[in-house]
Amino acid sequence: MLDSFVWEKNSKYNNSNADETLDYVLRNTRVSLYCNIDDNVSDNFQYNGKLGPTRQLWIRSSGHWVTCDNLMNFDCLLFRIEGSRLSVSDLNSFLRHWRAGGSARLEWLHLKFEEHTFQERFDEDLEVVETNEERVFRRSFDGWKRVFYGGYRIQRADGTKAMIQCEPGRLLMGVWHGRAIQSLQ
Repeated sequence: MLDSFVWEKNSKYNNSNADETLDYVLRNTRVSLYCNIDDNVSDNFQYNGKLGPTRQLWIRSSGHWVTCDNLMNFDCLLFRIEGSRLSVSDLNSFLRHWRAGGSARLEWLHLKFEEHTFQERFDEDLEVVETNEERVFRRSFDGWKRVFYGGYRIQRADGTKAMIQCEPGRLLMGVWHGRAIQSLQ
């Protein structure tokens, strides 16, 4: 198992085998700390396997291929996707999966959308509550923190809570596993 894996885009080289290469990397690379992927894959690229467990997965460009099933099947503490094409329906499906106990290790989800058309519309059964709470999210593995000033709160049946912030072009979700989010006092 590797500690980390970074695949960086080379602007001087057009990788005509990027789809096959990324598929191979995702299926065969076992990484404990972080996997950063930054290369262009085709609009037709799809991946239907599992990934992880790993601490961090960061898809720095061309994240258009990441589906709701990928979100549900990738075992990461921190998941960051740039260039996402996930829909509101996809996100509601993922949140339903999370509320049922799926993606149990997830601490941080950061989606930067390819288009700035994302609108927060949560299905009623998710029991998402808009709030003006101020909470500090702190990652378990390195202490990094972010303050959530309002947003949305969601809770699983096991009591695990999360805060969601929707900003133009992106969605952030911090999960509180008992100590990752603290109220500001």
